[in-house]
Amino acid sequence: MSFPRPNVSDLELAVLIPELMISLLSLFRSKAPLKLTPTQRFIAMGIFA
Repeated sequence: MSFPRPNVSDLELAVLIPELMISLLSLFRSKAPLKLTPTQRFIAMGIFA
């Protein structure tokens, strides 16, 4: 799986975007921000890198 992919379907966006927002909210509200799943950490690295 190559990341990022230019041909992301609407269904994938509908799943990924809310999950990402929830991950970021929990990240900012959490006292221990490293309690992320590997997938969430990978997504965050892909965005902030």
